[in-house]
Amino acid sequence: MKHTMVRTALRNGAVFEIPYASALDNIAKRNWWAAAREVVRVTKGKGLIVTGGGTDVADLRAPRDVGNLCVDSAYPFIAKLI
Repeated sequence: MKHTMVRTALRNGAVFEIPYASALDNIAKRNWWAAAREVVRVTKGKGLIVTGGGTDVADLRAPRDVGNLCVDSAYPFIAKLI
């Protein structure tokens, strides 16, 4: 992700979605952490939405669980919002 394009998008009101359903899947977990970390790094924590993105009821989590996922992932920008 290029910083200039992301900053321009944020200034124009864009938001970036991080669906956490892939973080619960053992196969896709590593790629999810890397991609989420990159989005948080480039956006500096601004304009982020953490969503479920699940296709099954078992993929849904309580709001506190999602908050803990963000805090445990060492995202200081997201941790401040919780």
